[in-house]
Amino acid sequence: MDALQLLRRWVSTGTSETAGSLDVEDGALLVDGWWPAGVRLDPSTFLVRIDDTCPVPGLPGEIVSVLEEAGFRHLEGDWAVVESIALQRLGLLGARWQVWGHDHESARRAVALAVAGGDEIAF
Repeated sequence: MDALQLLRRWVSTGTSETAGSLDVEDGALLVDGWWPAGVRLDPSTFLVRIDDTCPVPGLPGEIVSVLEEAGFRHLEGDWAVVESIALQRLGLLGARWQVWGHDHESARRAVALAVAGGDEIAF
């Protein structure tokens, strides 16, 4: 399996797999087993890391292309709460993230569930 195939499977199934320097573990897309590049919150909502520190040049763009190919779109808005998801799931603070999904309502529900550890909350 190559990296593009892994990205497509991450989007479609979220299955834990490895291809080259990319790993999927518990919905997190990792580079070299430690650098978080994305998080699959549920089948319809993804977080994509967009800061400039990616050890694989062009990877954020490849992730975005695969998401667009699958019918997802960048959902603009105030998503500051995703920082707490990055801290809970990845132990990471200070990274910049975009939220990708089909619609804001579904994405807000997925984000709220992720923040609450599976218990629905409003924000």
